[in-house]
Amino acid sequence: MEPLGPAVPSCYLTPDLPGVGGVIKQRCEDFVVEELPLYEPSGMGEHLYIWLEKTGQPTLEVVRALARCFRVRPGHIGYAGMKDKHAVTRQYLSIAAPDESPLDDLTLPGVRILGVSRHRNKLRLGHLKGNRFTIRIRECCVEQAVRPAEAVLSRLVETGLPNFIGAQRFGLSANNHEVGRALLMEDWQELCDILLGRADGGFASEYDARHTYDEGDLEQARACWPTSRRAEHQVLRKLSSGCSHEEAVLAIEPTVRRFYVSAFQSAIFNQVLEHRMNAKTMHTLVSGDLAWKHNPPGAGAVFHVSPDDLNDPQLTERLTKLDISPSGPLWGHRMMQATEEPGRIEQEALDRTGVEFDHFLSAAHDVYGTRRPLRVQVSEASLSEGADRDGSYLQADFVLPKGSFATTLLQEVMKGAQDHAGNLTAE
Repeated sequence: MEPLGPAVPSCYLTPDLPGVGGVIKQRCEDFVVEELPLYEPSGMGEHLYIWLEKTGQPTLEVVRALARCFRVRPGHIGYAGMKDKHAVTRQYLSIAAPDESPLDDLTLPGVRILGVSRHRNKLRLGHLKGNRFTIRIRECCVEQAVRPAEAVLSRLVETGLPNFIGAQRFGLSANNHEVGRALLMEDWQELCDILLGRADGGFASEYDARHTYDEGDLEQARACWPTSRRAEHQVLRKLSSGCSHEEAVLAIEPTVRRFYVSAFQSAIFNQVLEHRMNAKTMHTLVSGDLAWKHNPPGAGAVFHVSPDDLNDPQLTERLTKLDISPSGPLWGHRMMQATEEPGRIEQEALDRTGVEFDHFLSAAHDVYGTRRPLRVQVSEASLSEGADRDGSYLQADFVLPKGSFATTLLQEVMKGAQDHAGNLTAE
């Protein structure tokens, strides 16, 4: 199976504008995310809605901790979106429970309960408007950085932000999309080898664990992986006990398996978006496109673009106002497909992976798929200077729609490359 290559392109919408350099995420407090709920809890209903703040913890770890407190499976915990680990984030989680007393047993470091209410339904993925970000850029010349940063931010507010899916989606080993492809194709041994081995192609920090697996010493490989790498431990535990590769893979939590598939979908989307940026068609519609509606009524819906539509002056006006945008594929068996040239580009991106349409529907997974806008609106954007005990910083405040990555915006401002954790380093 041919490697898929990098999942996060290194191209800019603003290559003509200089970056400010610097670094982010030196401290969790430098990267603050607050979820903007789609609706407020009504105060009545069988589901507890827990408004919490977490520092230095991934969302799924908090989900697992809550599940232990309430003695339920993690799948019973609802959340609207995954939030960064290396950050201070505030978000809702939900659980059907008669009382909130088990919350007294929540002792996960870095987690604070800010409020508890009730609502009639479980919180589902996507049940949010967006996220508000407050991010501090350090190790840059702050006084000289304000003006170029303002120029980039102004451009992005005017034209929209490329909706690339950030490096965090592809995992600490930057290969979640490769794992997702093997999962869809039900190539169980390939998946195990990608997840656990191939030391020569991995990060130096993982070399011992991967090399030991490549040598066939499963128990030692398990000892080498940090305990935080739950999927690796789950698979190695099963393999060590004599289970098949398939049985070992299916021991991974369903939420995590879905995340691997999401990473595969995301890698293809990023390729399509990069193609459209290079072709200068990210801001325009072409015949065969599926246009995304950003604003109510009908926000999130798409419509086919015909040659006649392209002659409609209202379409151009709506594009300019960021009311509509081209969309790209998050492939699945229920996804609406573009036609003509956009459809060809999207199909070729899928074909290069070796995954076929039927792979999205099997006993092991049922991947619906959806569309995703190629660009998104940036709102409530501002810049300010500041200083604290760690030195001076440039602070960026802004709001992005749900599913969009702040690191993509910062990549434009800083002109830096994302690592596997979404950290940026100046080029």
